[in-house]
Amino acid sequence: MDEVNDQEVEPFDSFAEAVSSLEKLTKIETKIAVGIEKSLVPWKESRKLLKCMNPDQVSNTSLFQFMQNLFLQMGLGKLGISNVSRFQLTLVLTDCQVCKIYRTQKSGRICFITSDAILKFFVKGLDLPCVVEETKCAKEGSENCEFKVDLQPLGVYKIALDEMDRVLIGCILSSKFAVKDFADDNGIEEGEVLYRLKVLKSYQIVDENHNITEIGSTYYKFAQGLRALEEDFDPPWKSLADITTAIAAKNSFAEAMSETVGSEPVIDVDSSEIVNLAEEAKKSKSFAELISKYVKLNE
Repeated sequence: MDEVNDQEVEPFDSFAEAVSSLEKLTKIETKIAVGIEKSLVPWKESRKLLKCMNPDQVSNTSLFQFMQNLFLQMGLGKLGISNVSRFQLTLVLTDCQVCKIYRTQKSGRICFITSDAILKFFVKGLDLPCVVEETKCAKEGSENCEFKVDLQPLGVYKIALDEMDRVLIGCILSSKFAVKDFADDNGIEEGEVLYRLKVLKSYQIVDENHNITEIGSTYYKFAQGLRALEEDFDPPWKSLADITTAIAAKNSFAEAMSETVGSEPVIDVDSSEIVNLAEEAKKSKSFAELISKYVKLNE
């Protein structure tokens, strides 16, 4: 029987490695802050993603392709998607840079920065409240890191259906609905009507026979004011070059600060402080948190 080693593996081999690694994490956090701030997406684009039925459809949306590009620029890794359901997405990250920073760590899910970046992108960028959980991690032996995104149903209903969907629901409620007549009256193809019905069924707005469900009736009752809430503006990928420049500028500033600190004259310090700070570095999730602890220690 194999012997189980219960000894905790330290995330870093030395204090110097801890500081270097936490500086790398800080640079990633800085890129994330800038990237998310400039990634506000209009509902009309989020809607296209929410109406997708499978991973291939999601991958083909401009929104998800932008998200992939953004996560690469923020220094997190290559983003993909493996599963889609009504209120849940499963994202996959290959070549995870956070895992590479924690070089010596061999177990545990450690991609808290990536989880937070996904959360902020959906909440701040897409206006979609959600919960993000890392379900697989390369540090646990998985091929890639995996993240489950549970979307809040009310947030999804607010964005997923557009004005034409609401007109369609109203027509069905009037008991005068026919696919061909609706298509002719609204200047759209019958195939589009059938697709919209499929989407309404996936969100339990209509049943198998295209009758309005209780959820559908409730949605229609309270959805009349949603049109007024929707703002129309260009999606962030229209100005991707500006985002790239902003992220690069912030990263250069972080590097410049690091070099400046490194060029300061050497001063004598108490060796016990180095030991204490090294221990704190091992327990800190970011360089900013480490500095905060150090400041409090010396107050």
